[in-house]
Amino acid sequence: MKDNNLDTKILISQEIISKRINEIANKIAFDYQGKNVILLMVMKGSFIFMSDLIRALWISGLKNCKLDFVNISSYGDKVESSRNPQIKLSGDIDYLNKNILIVEDIVDSGHTIMILKDKLLKSLPSSLRVVSLLSKPARREVDVEIEYLGFEIKNVWVEGYGLDTDNKGRGRPDIIELNN
Repeated sequence: MKDNNLDTKILISQEIISKRINEIANKIAFDYQGKNVILLMVMKGSFIFMSDLIRALWISGLKNCKLDFVNISSYGDKVESSRNPQIKLSGDIDYLNKNILIVEDIVDSGHTIMILKDKLLKSLPSSLRVVSLLSKPARREVDVEIEYLGFEIKNVWVEGYGLDTDNKGRGRPDIIELNN
């Protein structure tokens, strides 16, 4: 497929994404049965994943979820992580003794999740876990645990389903591999 003079290849179709999100939601709902959960969405890339995940959680029986948002910038207009992410929590919710589930679109080097988790642990939550749609273990520079993972992918640049290139391509329903 050709798109804007870039070679693209569908890496994960929207049908496969949807099926996997339902599987993850069932596991999360089971693990948090009878508990309240704060879903902390990492902006901006995980907004589509979060939207589908929270509906799947509802259907799976986990209805006691609050939403919060964190703005993190580690790429800017680059394709390489700065390894020094800027983190802005909304400040609307107290995390003390709460179950926090970080909702991330992709874990690459691991720096962003590590720094965010370290910051959140200072709030003394009851639990702190990560759900990520994608993981690129070949790029990992720090060891981070992803308790709920959608897909492990190879070291390629991806776009679609909320993931972007310089804030473009987020609306694609599939995840594509993009080669310049």
